[in-house]
Amino acid sequence: MTISQKKHIEAYEAFSSSNSFRRLEQADLIASDGDELFLSNFLVKYVNSLKKSLNSRFPTLPLLSAFSIFDPALVPERGQPGFRDYGSVSVKLLAEQFFDEDSDKRQLMDEWQVFKYDLAKWKNELPEEVRKPPGGSKPTVTSTDWCLQKLMFMKDLVPFNLPLVAKVAEAVISLPVSNGWPERGASSLKLMKTRLRSRMKNDMLNALLHILINGPKVGSKEFEEVIDASVRAWLAAKPRRKCPPKFVSTPVVASAGDISENFVTVQDAGVQTEGDAEGVTPSHPSIAEEVDATSKALELPADDGDDSDYGSDFDDF
Repeated sequence: MTISQKKHIEAYEAFSSSNSFRRLEQADLIASDGDELFLSNFLVKYVNSLKKSLNSRFPTLPLLSAFSIFDPALVPERGQPGFRDYGSVSVKLLAEQFFDEDSDKRQLMDEWQVFKYDLAKWKNELPEEVRKPPGGSKPTVTSTDWCLQKLMFMKDLVPFNLPLVAKVAEAVISLPVSNGWPERGASSLKLMKTRLRSRMKNDMLNALLHILINGPKVGSKEFEEVIDASVRAWLAAKPRRKCPPKFVSTPVVASAGDISENFVTVQDAGVQTEGDAEGVTPSHPSIAEEVDATSKALELPADDGDDSDYGSDFDDF
C-alpha cells in the first residue's frame, strides 16, 4: 500500500465517521459506495490544494524556519549523533539567500562548523530568566534573542573569526515580528515622498525614512545630540563655501516735522466740490489747460491766427 492510498483510506474513515453521513441519513438520502469514494477522494484533493495555496502565499517560510539554528536550546549535545550534521541544510539555504559568491558560501559553511560548538557551550550558559521565567510566564527575551545579542556583542571584539555568521545574524535581528513595521513604513513613505518631492532618489529616501521611523523624539536630549553630530559630520565631509553676510540697511526714521509736511488731509467729497470757496484747488488740470500746455510744447500756432495757408472758396462771398 502506497502513502497516497493510505491517506485516501484515512480521509475516507475520517469523513465517514463525521456528521456528514448522519445529515444525509436524516434527509433520507442514501449514499452509495461510489459516492462515498468520490467524496473521500474529493476531500483529499481539496486539502492538498488548500495546503498548496497556503504554501504559495508564504514562499519564504523555509527561509524563516532556517533562522532557528541560532536557538541554543535546539542544539543537540556534542556526544549525540545529530550534532555532526546539525544546521547544515539550513545554513546552506541561508548562504544561497544572502551571498552570491561561491567563496562566501563556503566560508559561511566553514564558520558554521565552528559556531555550532559555541552554541552547544552557550546552551549551558542561558540565564535562568530566559530558560525558566518566574511565575511560569512567557519570557521577555527568548533564547534566540539572547544568542543574537551576544553574537552582536562579540562582533565588536578583536579578534572575531565569524564575520559572515554575524552578517546573517544582523539580518535576523532586523526582521519585523509583525506587519506593524511595514504598515508604519508605508505611512511614513506617503508623508516623505509627496507629489512635490516625487523625484527623490532611493538612497536619500531610505535615509529620511530611517530618521522618521527610528529617529529620536523631537525636542529630546538624544535628538539634540543627533542633530549636533549630523551637522559636524556634514561640515567635515568637504570644504563648504560660506555665504556672504547680509547687510540690512536701517530705514531712515522721519522726524516730526517731515511727518507733518507729508501728511495728506482727506476731506469729504462734498467739501472738495466747493474747493474754490474754501481756497482748495482741484488736483487735476482741466482739458483746456492740457491742450494749451501741449500746444506750447509742440510750438503750434494759435487757433485764432490769420496766417493759415488753408483757403476756402466761400471766403469770397
